Amino acid sequence: MVVTHNKTEKALLARGVQSDLARDLTRAGHTIASLKSKSIEELCSFGLPETIAKDIRSGRTPIPETVLAKLLFDNKWICCVCRSQTEPVVVHHIVPWAKSRSHDAENLIVLCPNDHAKAHTKGDLNQNFSPERLRSLKKQWEDKVKVDDSIVIRRAAQTVGESWHYFNLLRLCEIATDTAVDFKQLKTYKNAFRAGVLDANGGLIPEKSDSMYAYSGVHSILRYSYAKEFFLKILNELSVTNISDRFDKCDLGYTVIRNDIIYIEGAFNFKQLNVIVKGPDQLVQGTRSANSIKIVFTFDRWYATSCSSHSLWLTGRQVAGCFCKVTDIAREEGKIIIKCSVLAICSGLPGQRSRSYMSASTPINKHTWGDEDDSLTLSNGWGFED
Repeated sequence: MVVTHNKTEKALLARGVQSDLARDLTRAGHTIASLKSKSIEELCSFGLPETIAKDIRSGRTPIPETVLAKLLFDNKWICCVCRSQTEPVVVHHIVPWAKSRSHDAENLIVLCPNDHAKAHTKGDLNQNFSPERLRSLKKQWEDKVKVDDSIVIRRAAQTVGESWHYFNLLRLCEIATDTAVDFKQLKTYKNAFRAGVLDANGGLIPEKSDSMYAYSGVHSILRYSYAKEFFLKILNELSVTNISDRFDKCDLGYTVIRNDIIYIEGAFNFKQLNVIVKGPDQLVQGTRSANSIKIVFTFDRWYATSCSSHSLWLTGRQVAGCFCKVTDIAREEGKIIIKCSVLAICSGLPGQRSRSYMSASTPINKHTWGDEDDSLTLSNGWGFED
């Protein structure tokens, strides 16, 4: 199924409806307004629990979409108890809404219908799903998701080979200082420094200042090997979020914050901002836009790693994988603009076009990547509609 980004599905899930039923009701043509006009009996005949039916009729305040989107993203649409990749999900209030009146993220948890039923069961069994236990399970799963994301991305980055087109050594040196990474301990450092291609701070010294790109010359391979090793070393110290399939204004804008390290893979436009074609300051703007989201960064194409990178892969419209540090998030003319500092650009990482990958130790919800218009299919069938 191609996701239509349907608002009704999102609104139903924000009211406690499980994801497969929300999808079915939307497909049947129902909206929140039309459901409110139905009787309690009619709503229950659709499969809605009586409590949810009453909440819809009464107009109970739904979970804010900002909170809902981030919660589902952080949990990969998976129940934090059983971690099934095939079950639908429902958003549960750890302390019941009737008592807490709280839609705060700390009071919400993603469960499958089976574990959701257990959480509502009274008696001895319910002790297994006390508020403290649920919060603990939620934290364990969300922490694992973050770690697994970073591990999978690091492993994929190791397999790219020589398909890296750009490294931002200046930013990498800054991160190295913050993370206590000693670039002088890199295997390639001594040879690169002795060859005179590195300065005292680990930055690149080009052989010629009037060539098309800085990695040219007799030591081009040494430069590339050093920069690649440096980046992969830094990557091991970072927590990276893969947002390649999250280009939705109701989702992505709430799942990243300033200073996050993100990975984006897809079609980018690389537009040169001046007429300089040799030497430093060949400023290029990289952008990726879809569904009212725009990723934007500026870099110096002088630091392209090869002639083909300079003349082909970092020009025009190209599919690329970009590692970026978020510097600002703003809204302009109805769009969310995520401004970044790019750390590295490659041709793309195997299996990272979406977060559909299976982690080394935990099953992850399956997605399938659609066409270049960023259509996305989710196994649990929930989406948004602009």
